[in-house]
Amino acid sequence: MPFAGRGAKSLLLSHWQLRDDIAARLSIDTVRLAQSGLSRAEALRQAQLQLIDSGDIADAANPKLWAPFILIEN
Repeated sequence: MPFAGRGAKSLLLSHWQLRDDIAARLSIDTVRLAQSGLSRAEALRQAQLQLIDSGDIADAANPKLWAPFILIEN
């Protein structure tokens, strides 16, 4: 049964494989920001911007690290 049929309100997906640390960080930050009151789409955008501005991940501004994520909402 599709995710929507099981009650999922949204899906955070990636168009291609990427590093586990990047996937975990963007996923966790997106959920945390959405729980703080932002829309899911804005939460993903803010998480991506935070990643780009982070100083702890080499090459974080490179779109190959953050651009594959998309949000699908029901």
